[in-house]
Amino acid sequence: MNSKQTNLLNFYKKNNNDIATSSVSESVDDIIASPPKKKKGTFVRNYNDDYIKYGFICFSSGSNDIPKPQCVLCSVILSNEAMKPAKLIRHLESKHKEFNNKPTDFFIRKGKELTAQKKVMSTISKVNYSLVKASYLVAFRIAKCKKPYEIGETLIKPCLLDVNSELLGPSAAKKNE
Repeated sequence: MNSKQTNLLNFYKKNNNDIATSSVSESVDDIIASPPKKKKGTFVRNYNDDYIKYGFICFSSGSNDIPKPQCVLCSVILSNEAMKPAKLIRHLESKHKEFNNKPTDFFIRKGKELTAQKKVMSTISKVNYSLVKASYLVAFRIAKCKKPYEIGETLIKPCLLDVNSELLGPSAAKKNE
């Protein structure tokens, strides 16, 4: 090798090492000092009240959740990126051709029906967790016995005591013993 190539190789190695060591210390300082960069393409679209004329209401599961359009006819929830009038119209025309020329009042009424249906379903589907736990306690006692289900007759009283203690508290179970 001639001297120029050696110098270039040394220069290249020297600069790479300097860059690597300096970039580590600088990158730690940069992370601490600079705020996190926003990702490109994270634009959140807001719901517009005019979207009801296309058959969509605003769906958000939480207070800080991103709003999404929900179809009042088929209850499909689209992504936030689909909250453009052209995409909402396309859904209405391709999935619900027969409702394409309906007035806005029709979609408002369907939207109210959908929200009322959600409220009814949420009140009906609430699970009483203490009842479920009591049921599991009964099943656990029967499984611990390792006998056929007919043996449950001898297990009725302890199972009911478990149910009483779970539903009414430990003081009720002590009264029944």
